[in-house]
Amino acid sequence: MFLVGNGSDGRALTNWISYLASPSTPPLVPPPRAYAMVGTVIGSARNGALPTIFIHPLTSRNSASLASDADGTKALAYFRTRNTCAETSVPVTAASCVAGGMAVDPGCVDFDPCAQPFRFCHHSDLTNQNAGDPWTCMASPAIFQFFEPYL
Repeated sequence: MFLVGNGSDGRALTNWISYLASPSTPPLVPPPRAYAMVGTVIGSARNGALPTIFIHPLTSRNSASLASDADGTKALAYFRTRNTCAETSVPVTAASCVAGGMAVDPGCVDFDPCAQPFRFCHHSDLTNQNAGDPWTCMASPAIFQFFEPYL
């Protein structure tokens, strides 16, 4: 099972992952293999290290208004803490795309070391910013690339 969420659905999954990690929660069989989150993150649940890819634009009106986190750095810290990652990262090649007539830089990095793998894609697609948490054109290929080793 792979978990993918965008905006509110992603936030709900983030909390559910933490709930699943609770010692009092019966184990889910089969357990989730990996998680992808696109958009704004609001949460304080810190349990549930799971291979994670987090995709956020360089700046987001939705993140700014909902979480005072326009560039996603608070959310980045959240996922780094949850997966017990160091501050060091290495660039990762991810597929680009074109949005609004401009090439999108996926801006993906892998943090290392971590208890579970964590990839952050800080992309340059700023189209559809009035649509809440827009799904960027680079998200689906980047998520598949991240999930592929867990198939």
